[in-house]
Amino acid sequence: MSNESAEAAPSTPNRPSCPAPPDTWRRARFFKDYDDHNDEPMSPIAQRNGISGRTGRRWMTERRQYGSPIAVHRMRKLKAKEQGHKLGPPFQIPQETLDKMCSAATNPVRWKPLIIVRTLQTNLKRRKNKAGMYWDQVYFTDEAHYNVTGYYQAPRVLREQGSRKNPENIAEEHDQVAEWALHIEDDPLNKLLSTPKPPGKPRKKKNESWEQYGKRLTD
Repeated sequence: MSNESAEAAPSTPNRPSCPAPPDTWRRARFFKDYDDHNDEPMSPIAQRNGISGRTGRRWMTERRQYGSPIAVHRMRKLKAKEQGHKLGPPFQIPQETLDKMCSAATNPVRWKPLIIVRTLQTNLKRRKNKAGMYWDQVYFTDEAHYNVTGYYQAPRVLREQGSRKNPENIAEEHDQVAEWALHIEDDPLNKLLSTPKPPGKPRKKKNESWEQYGKRLTD
């Protein structure tokens, strides 16, 4: 396909007639070309880089104003600072409140706890649970010799003097089962266990001769 047919082919969607605005790499390439051929006029240099002479002169003015070609990446920030605004979305908090928060004397939220409704609910739930667990471990008694670790003591029982032997204050003890095992040396069941396998034959090392390997086996 020839160049004429390629240029005449319609595009989908239709492209705008005006060229796209130059990006950073095109601007940097123009600056490098101008530095290498600064004895030439602006028109041929701008034509080689695909821009107009007016755009080239404006770029050179901005270069002298904002700095060297290394600073082309931060030109948007410098231009925004000159115009009195900042790049990005605006702050949701008023500027006066931000200025007050920068000073310890005028900071309205310096000593204010950062507590939300969900935090209050979580803390209240935890403290309620801990309070209930605390009273589960408390036993009321007037006896001098009292075992707080005994499982036979009913919890939350307030004893009065002389009421230790009352049936309602005494819990039944569970039968203790001794955990023991009987082992007989001559038990025929012990012989049913499989004999462990002997250790395997050691392998020959890579840097070891056959004589050394045979000697190591006999030892």
